Amino acid sequence: MSGTDEIRWQQRLENFGKVQARLEDACGKPERSFLERAGLVRYAGLAFDLAWKTLRDFLALEGHSTKSPREVVRQALEISYLARQDAEIWLGYLGSRDLFSRAYIEMEALEAERLIIRDYQPMLRRVFDSLEAGKVAKQIQG
Repeated sequence: MSGTDEIRWQQRLENFGKVQARLEDACGKPERSFLERAGLVRYAGLAFDLAWKTLRDFLALEGHSTKSPREVVRQALEISYLARQDAEIWLGYLGSRDLFSRAYIEMEALEAERLIIRDYQPMLRRVFDSLEAGKVAKQIQG
């Protein structure tokens, strides 16, 4: 991989961190209006997009070739970069994306909010922390 790939990975990690921090803040609120809930759902989707793309870039730097979010999760699990529980949560999210696209329906938005707070945001935090640790390890090696 080139230096450009390394820079792209670091930029994605930085952006993932920003979105993850905002998602974490939103999850910490005791109550949300309907529009705030819709924003929470949207930020969770952005965080997942950045998470899988950042993880894909990291895996590429390690010499692994993946294209889809499912391939990224499977490869990260195979090389023990993701815990089985986190891989299962991630795959669960991929299977429930329709729920997230219907956040304009009150009951769907409430269910998405519950899943984000209980499962998805904590998993995304662990993925970010793992990627951040990988960045530090790469800097020490390099």
